[in-house]
Amino acid sequence: MDAPTVPDLVLFVEDNPDFRESAASLLEVHGYEVALACDGLEALEILNQNSRKPDLIVSDIAMPRMNGYDFFTAVREKLNLRDIPFIFLTAMDQDVQIRQGWLMGADQYVVKPFKPEDFILVLNNRLKRSREITEHAHRTMEDKIEKVRHDLVQVVSHEIRTPLTYVKGGFDLLMEELMAQKQLLQDTPGIEEYFRLIQLGTSRLNRLADQTVTMTDISSGQTQRIYELEHGPVDMGNLISATRPFIEDLARQENVTLKFEIQPGLRVKGVLDVLSKAVSEIIRNAIVFSGPNKTVFVRGYAEGEMGVIEVQDFGRGIREEDLRRVWGIMQQSERMEHRRLEQQGFGLGLPIAQRILEIHHGNAVLESAVGQGTTVWIKIPLTQ
Repeated sequence: MDAPTVPDLVLFVEDNPDFRESAASLLEVHGYEVALACDGLEALEILNQNSRKPDLIVSDIAMPRMNGYDFFTAVREKLNLRDIPFIFLTAMDQDVQIRQGWLMGADQYVVKPFKPEDFILVLNNRLKRSREITEHAHRTMEDKIEKVRHDLVQVVSHEIRTPLTYVKGGFDLLMEELMAQKQLLQDTPGIEEYFRLIQLGTSRLNRLADQTVTMTDISSGQTQRIYELEHGPVDMGNLISATRPFIEDLARQENVTLKFEIQPGLRVKGVLDVLSKAVSEIIRNAIVFSGPNKTVFVRGYAEGEMGVIEVQDFGRGIREEDLRRVWGIMQQSERMEHRRLEQQGFGLGLPIAQRILEIHHGNAVLESAVGQGTTVWIKIPLTQ
């Protein structure tokens, strides 16, 4: 059930009591909530005492104690009040007052006497314009914040990758030198395992940097914009081929065999570079949790209006109570317990894949049985 709409609050400042009351009645009839003040000083007291600030201020100019100009100046000096639209009331033929008000920055003028319908029209339009400006400012600020966040992630990712490149390059050279000194390896038990852990750590950091940038692009709408601008027919065979550099090296490390069965001639609608990230994340997941000496099947075929990439492993599987959590960010299933050291991380892979597929008007469906393995069906709309 929707929350009730709160009426706009108008602070009406006027020293003539009859005119003040009649204006208040008019505003209330048209759905406004009204606060009344007889001059600028009383209006300031209302503003200081009430936690809710008015949506609009309407003030006469000629008033005792504090006139409209001084009241306007006092309002604009308060940071939390300066965005409130301000309308001056003035008598007929007071060109000097009108000019002075414009110079001070008033939002609108209403000349007394006025027709009730004209007065309400001015207020409605002023409030509408104020909301449009506020909404635009909020959108602009949100866009700027999102850009800063995106740029920051890009910079941090770059700063992580750069030293990792040096680490990996130096590590590879050192490993070659050590492998050439077989006696040193024999005299230092466990040294190969130490280097394997270093290699694993650098690989994980590189992958985390890549995943963080990808998730930021998705969250900021950048991936959606890329899809809208660049999507077109993508050959399913080319899509699978685009993932192979990311997955075949991992398969060798894990001692897992990959088998591909892709129906030729199928074309799905999307962006090749973006879709390949989703597909590779799901295949990587199957490889990691298959276990050594197992086979991961990757099949591609049509099913109605959808192109399907089926990824099947015969690993440990996922418990039923964990199935609902596998697509959530920072959620990892129980089947990771046996690889705790190797696979600690943020759990971004499957959420990244699912969100990319949703942008492509597709999805991924997962079925698993403990001790039997897991199958994921990636579904993407076919082109005509």
